[in-house]
Amino acid sequence: MATRSRRIVRGLVTLYVLLSLVSTVALAANYPRPTNVFYVNDYANVLDQQTRQHIESVARVLESRTSAQVVVVTINDLNNEPLEEYSLGLFRDWGIGHARENNGVLILLDISGRQSRIEVGYGLEGALPDGKTGRIQDNFMVPFFRENNFSQGITEGFNVIVNEIYSEYGFDENEFVGEGALAGDERPSEEIPPIFILIGAVLVIIFVIIDFRLTGGVMTYTVIRSLGRSSGSGGSTRGGGGSAGGGGSSRGW
Repeated sequence: MATRSRRIVRGLVTLYVLLSLVSTVALAANYPRPTNVFYVNDYANVLDQQTRQHIESVARVLESRTSAQVVVVTINDLNNEPLEEYSLGLFRDWGIGHARENNGVLILLDISGRQSRIEVGYGLEGALPDGKTGRIQDNFMVPFFRENNFSQGITEGFNVIVNEIYSEYGFDENEFVGEGALAGDERPSEEIPPIFILIGAVLVIIFVIIDFRLTGGVMTYTVIRSLGRSSGSGGSTRGGGGSAGGGGSSRGW
């Protein structure tokens, strides 16, 4: 009897872990995949070509010089999800910033909700505290957003944030305001070691086997359907950090 009870308890614990895993995967699948550019993801199509090019070139050089990443995302609708929760989840899902430094910044623009947020990783909370990111939006972004000039508002806010990061890393911020102020090569991308890929594949197989034995594959099919609904955006994740929670601020207009 005792042996049977222990088996039941172990089965329930295993089921709980699997359900938690499925829930995490399903939630992550609700976020769009980053574009190949990564630094600028204009899903709402509100930024002009010049702005997108400016963000890409400046952010690329910023990362090569400091390892920090500033990523801009515009979306049409949050589907009633709170701005702060969506921003934090997207930041972590994409892994914005360097893995060790956690020095990422996400600038998120919700068009239909007429709201914006700057999410900051732990590694930059000293350089970009809540009050400062709020002032950046109030002074450089929101006035343009109210006029539906999203390109100008994003550009102005992005430039200020980049300058603050350069200043934090010991650069003279006045040298890095304009487009193309710095030149440098992009850091080489870090490939995932094959052993990690193999371990991940084994874990997935084990998960599927256990799921079919316990539930007949219900959770596996749920994950597949969720991933299928989220596909279509394309792109590749290039961030290595994602430890958001260092601060941030939200604004409406």
